[in-house]
Amino acid sequence: MQFSLSIRFMFLISLISSMICYADTLTTESNISKHIKSVSFLDSQNKARQIYTIYTSLAKHKDIAEAKQWHSLLHYENNKSLINKKSRFFISPKGYINPLAEYNAFIYSILLEELHALNRVKNQSYNDDKSLICQYPARLNFIATQLQGIERKRLLDYIDTKKCIGLRTFYNRASFDFISLEFAGESDINPNSAMGHIYLSTQESFHADRAYTISFFATTNLGFNPINYIRVFIGGVRGHVVLMPAKSARSEYLDDEKRTLYRFKLLLNTYQKRLLQQHLWELKDKEIHYKFITYNCNTAMRKILGVANRAFDIRSKKILQTPTEYLSLLHKQGLITQQDITLPEKKQEFVKRHGENNVLDTKKNSRLSFSYAGFTPFVTPTNHHLQIEFNPIYIDGRNADTAYKEFMEAKLAAFSVGLDSITLQPYINKLELLRLKSVLDIAQTRSFSKLMNISFESNLYQPNDNGGFLAVANTSSHIMPTIEFGLGIGKYTKHTRWYILPRIGYRYEVIHNVYMGFESGVITSFRWHDYDFKGIFNYTYFYDFMGNNRGYDGMLYVYFGMAVLKNIDIFIASKYYHTLLQTSKIPYEATELLQYNTGIAWYF
Repeated sequence: MQFSLSIRFMFLISLISSMICYADTLTTESNISKHIKSVSFLDSQNKARQIYTIYTSLAKHKDIAEAKQWHSLLHYENNKSLINKKSRFFISPKGYINPLAEYNAFIYSILLEELHALNRVKNQSYNDDKSLICQYPARLNFIATQLQGIERKRLLDYIDTKKCIGLRTFYNRASFDFISLEFAGESDINPNSAMGHIYLSTQESFHADRAYTISFFATTNLGFNPINYIRVFIGGVRGHVVLMPAKSARSEYLDDEKRTLYRFKLLLNTYQKRLLQQHLWELKDKEIHYKFITYNCNTAMRKILGVANRAFDIRSKKILQTPTEYLSLLHKQGLITQQDITLPEKKQEFVKRHGENNVLDTKKNSRLSFSYAGFTPFVTPTNHHLQIEFNPIYIDGRNADTAYKEFMEAKLAAFSVGLDSITLQPYINKLELLRLKSVLDIAQTRSFSKLMNISFESNLYQPNDNGGFLAVANTSSHIMPTIEFGLGIGKYTKHTRWYILPRIGYRYEVIHNVYMGFESGVITSFRWHDYDFKGIFNYTYFYDFMGNNRGYDGMLYVYFGMAVLKNIDIFIASKYYHTLLQTSKIPYEATELLQYNTGIAWYF
């Protein structure tokens, strides 16, 4: 009989191993051999039968793998996980696209793990920090809630976390007595913070010093390197969920980066807090690719909070959702309440004079505009065009909105296209891969105004066959690279921002050209009779070292917009281009052109 039980036991291990050859056993044959002599095999066999009963019970519940909460635990969206398939987060190689495969692999691996442990140590659990029970407590917690009666009791009795030292330390270290969602506003110093940063903060009831933040970060310091921004955009940057003392995080945001911190209370019950805490542990040390569009700090927080309560996994139909859009949605659904705002020292005087930014009441972050455009080169008749501009992300400096007091502009992958109404020739006018611009009061914030622009732009005039340009507005779609960096100063009065913003740049078209630009202007933003208004007036002069290859060296820009509805502006704009210094390298038939637009902009 004893020999028969041994044969059955070893056959059971062999059978399960063959079913999940891709799962980690986490033990070695030498470890098994070391303990097998000290095991009362009959006791182990009885324990093995109990474990196998739990497994067969779980294997019948395929519906668990179809539950929305299970999909949330795997960070699924549109039938695929947002977590990179190469991360160590999944048990099954198909877990990132097949929630049932991940469920099966998970319960099989736990069973196999325990059976090997019983073959080593008498009637004891193997649940140390490397075991799946210790690594994935939220998954097991959720599975247990889907069972009833004796099935649930058996599983709960089986889940032994006494040896999960790391998990228990995490419970004690990062208490979730109080948990908040925090938003670090846009930084005036770091361009990579153009959309702000959203993260969780926790605090223990009676120990204010035991407070932590939990964030999802890209592990690359972007700085002012354009290559790093391209890598982030295409998803080539590693990311991790990071736990750090709240004091250190807030010092970095407030003191080093001069960001304003907005804290919101999360409305979660005790079970939801524990599930959230367990899921954050599951993400520990897992390398997750940071992708600016599909998996950024906001996506991570949305999916993590969705584990605790599906209602938090809320988004618009756009590809990218910004932190301010997410906060606004949560606030409208009654899932958060604003607690407090903490200002960096350098902004306290500014806020005292101009007020706080209202991050819950901004315009939506994507802009689509339609306008009539007239082009008058003066030496030829006026050209009439239809122009469409699309700015998918994030802040357009032309928006008529008084929710933000500073002037900031952050564009990613914005483009402008047009249609000549006479020839019906469609064309591309500009593609802005990245444009960041800020105008700051240097006295009140002790920060410089800044500009970074990486774009492809067409020459102002239509090219001819001789390397020159005609006196006609350009419809060729020949957009060429332009890179600019600027640093300047600004001054704020009640409703007006005055600024000077010198820059250096490079542009290629026909010739390579390095240049300096000098922009000065005034921006006004105000509210009158419940309507928001925006006015912009600036002049930019370019000094070209190699030759004028943009079509002008001076530009006067005037813009006036009015918000007729919360997310709809009407506007008029005019640009006067002229050439003061003629270049012999590139011939132009015209030296000045007037462009004027009138149209409507929709924010969504």
